[in-house]
Amino acid sequence: MMNTGTIGIVFGSLTPPEELREGAALAERLGFRELWFSEDCFFTGGMSGLTQLLAATRAMPAGLGLASVMTRHPAVLAMELAGLARTYPGRVKAAVGLGNTHWLRQMGLLPPRPLSAVTETFDVVRELLNGATVDRGSAAHHLEGIRLDFPPKQPPELWIGAVNERALRAAGGRADGILLSVLASPAYVNWARGWPPTRGGQRRRSRPSSWPPSPTTTRRRGRRYGTRSASS
Repeated sequence: MMNTGTIGIVFGSLTPPEELREGAALAERLGFRELWFSEDCFFTGGMSGLTQLLAATRAMPAGLGLASVMTRHPAVLAMELAGLARTYPGRVKAAVGLGNTHWLRQMGLLPPRPLSAVTETFDVVRELLNGATVDRGSAAHHLEGIRLDFPPKQPPELWIGAVNERALRAAGGRADGILLSVLASPAYVNWARGWPPTRGGQRRRSRPSSWPPSPTTTRRRGRRYGTRSASS
């Protein structure tokens, strides 16, 4: 077994959906520490991809990165994550964020206040997963007396996708992790790790992680799995 440290594997647009299960099982056998599924429009849906990664492995944590706050209502996203967290307790992670602005423009979903849409949606998803009733509007969504009937006993880790200083500040005080851009350079990752993301010198609760592109591929029985490393 290779010494992979804290390196994980990210599956996404490079892998056909019917090959995700075999690729995930192979990654676990090789000793990688975690799996992530990158939802890239318009390839494979994030929730179906994440579900396959979890179902194909025995113990590895698996995350969704990221779920756009504009393409899923927070009540629906929380309901889906709750189901996975109850089925695979302690193994589920999910990052929420704005998403690719080009894809959002294609669907007519680009919000006027992107950061508010991200942070307010994140807070709603967190509250719902913790069993609360949410009855308020947000920058992007309306919720009227919504409560999950099956909240998870162990809520999943919730991350925020952030790039600039304002987003890092907003994410640092509330998220379990911060997901940086796939195009992040080592210098940028070091800068993001050192950035104080909360006002007043408060201690942040999250640590930035990134998915640097990697040329690594694995061939098994004639199939090719494109992978990107995920380090945290």
